[in-house]
Amino acid sequence: MKAARSKTSSTAVRPVPTKLIVLLLIFLHLTPVWLFKYFPTQDGSTHLHTAQVMKDYHKPEYTKFREYYKYNLSPFPNRAAQALLIPLMYLFPTLIAEKILVTIYAFLLPLSVMYLIESVNGRRPPPLIPSLLSLMFIHNFLLYMGFYSFVLSLPLYFFSLGYWWRNRRKLRIKQFLILNSLLFATYFSHLVSYTLSLFSITFLALIYFAVESLKGRDVKRYLSSIGGFGFTVASLAPSFALMCFYLRRSGIGRGYTPIRKLIEGLFPIETLYYISSSQKIIAYPVTILLLFLFLYTLWREKLRLRGNVLEINLTERDYFLTLSLAALVIYLASPSSMARGGFINNRLILYPPLLLLPWLSDRYNPILKRIIAGFIV
Repeated sequence: MKAARSKTSSTAVRPVPTKLIVLLLIFLHLTPVWLFKYFPTQDGSTHLHTAQVMKDYHKPEYTKFREYYKYNLSPFPNRAAQALLIPLMYLFPTLIAEKILVTIYAFLLPLSVMYLIESVNGRRPPPLIPSLLSLMFIHNFLLYMGFYSFVLSLPLYFFSLGYWWRNRRKLRIKQFLILNSLLFATYFSHLVSYTLSLFSITFLALIYFAVESLKGRDVKRYLSSIGGFGFTVASLAPSFALMCFYLRRSGIGRGYTPIRKLIEGLFPIETLYYISSSQKIIAYPVTILLLFLFLYTLWREKLRLRGNVLEINLTERDYFLTLSLAALVIYLASPSSMARGGFINNRLILYPPLLLLPWLSDRYNPILKRIIAGFIV
């Protein structure tokens, strides 16, 4: 009997790893990108033209380029798209290079969100439902606007945040260099993601080390928490200097969107319909599902009514609920344009739902889990 049991257990079907499922579904999301000759965007052609000019700038036959264009070597952001497109154009036709860039982004966004979820969960494999939800944000308004540098900055933001969270207690020279490399890359991709990276890390460090310092009355713990927060802030200083340089050169002109319109953009999540308003048929179910999972997590893991007492179960994951709410406030309070940049609110609306994913519950009834996963797919 023991041998029979052992044989049965060894031949049992193992669950498919979440990362493998996500990778396979990314290929499905890329079908419309590769199925047609052109990828329809508004500003994508501008990125392609700029990259083509930079690639051919020094060729003898393109003298007109040197008459009308001049290299800007200042450390300005919004350059990630060209940095990827130029080498790709040496290897592939222009339209194929563009599709490869979109493919790189499509893989990196969900993988970076899963990296953050892993970091928050103590490096355990990411749960299925939040990982699948990250796929719903691959195709968004900013991508179809052709804001390639911005969409490339999104995974850099989540990698930066996840890396800091993993190493928040042990920031040394190696971690300092890696973190700043990620932040520099984020800056040269887009200022919105970079600014939010600085805010997010500082915000989490402040509340995390403040809570740590209050655990007991140990002076050593208190000093350690102050030191941890101080070293985090010091780690951000080199890249912070870049933002100061940019704002000094660009000025801070502002324009605002009425708050009523910003609130309307939350239900459904505005950035999820990107070609026409008819795509709200997709945005509504995703938004409703996020609200359901938010309430389910509160009921399943956070709130317990024992007699007449409401108990609240707090964990380190709750820091990311707080950060998601802070990002929502930033979305509502921010200008629509600033420092030569536009569509700021349209960009910021992406962060609150994605930052909520590490907080969502990973404990579901098997039947409910299959229903939710099937709905997302």
